[in-house]
Order: sequence, then structure tokens, then C-alpha cells
Amino acid sequence: ASGSALSTSTSKEDELKIPLHWRPEIEQCIKDQRITDTARSDMVRSLVTQLFARSVKPTRYQCENLARKLILQYPFLKDDLGNGYQSWAEKMVERVRNVIKRDSRKGRRVLDESSGLDEPKQKRLKKGTELLRRYPVTNLVEMEEDNPDTLERHKKAIDNELEKTKPRDIVLLPLMRSTYGERRMYILHDATSVRDTLIKYPALHRPAVVEQEMGLIVGKADVKTCFLQKWLSEYVPAIISYGERSRKKNISSHLDDLDETDEMSRQLTALKVVAMCLGKARQDALCYIYEEYEAMDSVEMACNKPPVRSQPRIAAFIGEGPVQYFVICESQVLCQVPTLQLALFTAFASYYCFNLEYPMAAKNVLSFFQDYILGYPDSNKKSGAYLGIVSDIKRHL
Repeated sequence: ASGSALSTSTSKEDELKIPLHWRPEIEQCIKDQRITDTARSDMVRSLVTQLFARSVKPTRYQCENLARKLILQYPFLKDDLGNGYQSWAEKMVERVRNVIKRDSRKGRRVLDESSGLDEPKQKRLKKGTELLRRYPVTNLVEMEEDNPDTLERHKKAIDNELEKTKPRDIVLLPLMRSTYGERRMYILHDATSVRDTLIKYPALHRPAVVEQEMGLIVGKADVKTCFLQKWLSEYVPAIISYGERSRKKNISSHLDDLDETDEMSRQLTALKVVAMCLGKARQDALCYIYEEYEAMDSVEMACNKPPVRSQPRIAAFIGEGPVQYFVICESQVLCQVPTLQLALFTAFASYYCFNLEYPMAAKNVLSFFQDYILGYPDSNKKSGAYLGIVSDIKRHL
């Protein structure tokens, strides 16, 4: 286990910050103004986890910047020699290198898994979703396979931009669009895992890139705007109204903590109600979509909490400060976003970006988002119970 990478001391979203809350063992060290080797390692792990949530490949500058802030906040941690923070910076750099090396090995292990040298690579079979099958990649954008030199030049430009301390979406988005065809074919036919795909295309860690990928899949550039408008303006009020009139205690009980003046409370209540109504019987559909943690918990702990699930889901860390939202998938952080609605869209869009199937426990819940909020219903036959509940919700629109 490791410390927290969560509650922060300033309001600027993109700035690297030092946690305000840590695990009890670290809090005790801070109180006693001393540091043990175990606490030091846990602090480094937490800080590096925060770096990876904001950057695909954290740089030495970022490690030194965060180490400097750590010493400013906790002066008793200062080194006896030099600038006072160099040993912390070096530990972070070493941790970053080890994480990148570990992830690279995991990626190769998946790709190289086969029963013999002359046999084809073993691939995980994925059906994807009905939505993906209806939108062939060649119908969406002009692919650049006829001009491999241009394709390679653009891919190199993406890598160069990601190496920067602050990669710019304004630069990455047109480059990712121009290379979309080759990437989409790889994801649909060759990718064996999300981890494998992210190693090959690390720009997919960025929420803006995920949004654009989703727009290219459905041929609708404003897909996020339309999704959030329907969710916030139409379906959140309708679902809450449906829940308030429900006679089922397991549904109406979710409204006990509703704060009508708090937009996040309204969204979370609506998400809980629809998960309870449409989730598979005797299974907690909500945990496949959204889970809450305390501010002192670590992102790494959330990623590896058993049972480890491969589906994209939201991890919300709640403490005294603003709630922090991470989208996690296959035991790793996909990205961090500032609001619940952006986390919901990014997690949902990740199913299509990475060609993943809905989990059975939450299949009806996610199908509801696809059919009515995204607005792209599939052709699969729905149960009478599903259609009945959706019909009741729609009466409150």
C-alpha cells in the first residue's frame, strides 16, 4: 500500500501539488517530524502516481519541481547537503523509470505470448460493441496508408510532443486525427489489451484525445457536448423524478442523501438509481462504473483493488477539498478529469476507443447510456423489463 496522491493545496487543476492527507503511518511521521525508510518509499510512490496521472512520461524537471514543493511544505524532510531536495527528486526519477520499464515488459509479455515459434500470436478475442461494428473505420476518415512517409512523420511528431513537460492538445489533436485510420485498424484487429494499446499510443491517456477518438468513431465532432447536455439537462432530472416516485425502497433510498443544490450530488444520485434499476440482479452494477475512496487512499490501491476489473470505471477520491476523479482501466490510470460528468463521458467513451465489451453486470446500464444519452441504439433485442424501466424514466422527461 502507498500514501495518497489526492487532496491538494491549491485550486489550479493542471499544477502539480503536494497531498494534504496521507496514510496514517505517514501522517504520524509528519507529526513526529521524522521520516522512516518505509514512509519515504510510500511518499515517493504516491507522488510518482500523481505524476503519471498528469503525464504519460514524467520528466526529470517534473520530479524536481514536485520534490522542491515537498520540501517547502515539509521542511524537516530537507536533505542535509545540496539544494535540500535532490535525493527526493532522484528517488522519483528512479521510480518513474521502473514504472515505465515494468509497463513495457507487461506489454511485451502479452504480445509475445504464444505456444511455439511458428504459431501465430495468441490474441484476446473481443467482440467490441454493436456501435463499433456499425461504423467501419474506412467510412470515418481518410486513412494515410497510401502515404506511409506522412504517417510516420506525424507519428514522430506525436512522440516529440508527448516528450514535452506540458504536451499541447492543440498540437496533438490534428496529428492524432491524421493517424486515426492506422491506429483504429490496430485496435480493432491486433490489440490484445488496453495496456498494450496505451504503450503503443500513449496520447490516448489524454481526455481530449479520447473525446476526439469517440467523435471519429461515430462521425460526430460534438459528441461530448451532446452527451453531457442530454445527461445533465434531460436525464438526470428525469431519473431523479422517477426515483422519487418509485415505491421500491432500494431505489428511493438512494435519494436520502440527495442535495438538490449540488450538481455532483444530483448526477451521482441519478447514476445510482439507474444502476440499481437496470443492473443485473444480485450484482452491484455501480461498482463497474463508479467507486468512492477516501482522500487518504492511493490511486494505486484503487487500481489494484480486488477483484481487479478490466473495464473503464471512475474512481472518486473524497476528502475535505474538492473531489478528484480518475478514470482507471486494467489496473492503471487512464487519466484524471476535474468533474464527474467528464469522468462519466471519458469512462464511457473508453469502451469504444479501446474496443471493449460491456461487463454483463452493468450491460443494461451502459446500453441505456448508448441508446438514449449517446443516441446510437444498437440492434440487440432488449428485455421487457429494460424497456419498461426506460419507458417509465422517459415519462419524466
